[in-house]
Amino acid sequence: MKYLVYLFCFLSLPAMAGEWKVYTSQIEGVTEPGYYNIELTPELMGLMGCSDFRHIRIYDKENREVPYFVRSDKDSMYTTLSPLPSIPFTVTDSTDRHTYIRFSGLSRSYLFNRVDFCIRQVGDYYRDCHYFPEGYTCTLSSQSDNLFYRDEAVLLLPDSYFRIRNLDNPPLQIEAIRFYCLNRYVCAFLMGGRALYAFYR
Repeated sequence: MKYLVYLFCFLSLPAMAGEWKVYTSQIEGVTEPGYYNIELTPELMGLMGCSDFRHIRIYDKENREVPYFVRSDKDSMYTTLSPLPSIPFTVTDSTDRHTYIRFSGLSRSYLFNRVDFCIRQVGDYYRDCHYFPEGYTCTLSSQSDNLFYRDEAVLLLPDSYFRIRNLDNPPLQIEAIRFYCLNRYVCAFLMGGRALYAFYR
């Protein structure tokens, strides 16, 4: 028996109103009736552009809706995060006494819950760091591991960037930036057989 998982995401761009794209993938291993966790990958959630899953629909081959719920690993005793693929970035030390970290080479959007900064710096440092367009702030410090986690997923886009406030201090030496996403699943009772999930954007 086949199942369709429909994830409806409304596009806010007026020119795209009423237009949808469909993305599909086969789900293997549905061999017998039971509850199955269908992973929502960081790439999939990035295409959705949101972490609001109220518009998910699951239908079987008779077009009957299948009940489901969305769960994440934070619902269990252990919080499990999956690393995103290596994200290319550029670092620009500006004359306005800020450092800008940009991701213009990003080929697709992602959602992330944690970002790790790997900084090579001699001596103590303390810098305010702002992420745009989300507008949240973190602090880079020689006294911390510079790992920042948020329960609510954050969207990473090609025009997203970090701005580090240097003031009169020398710019930080950013060696690497790593992103992680909280594992999320659609959990549904399936009757067995190959399943197909799809979402509309």
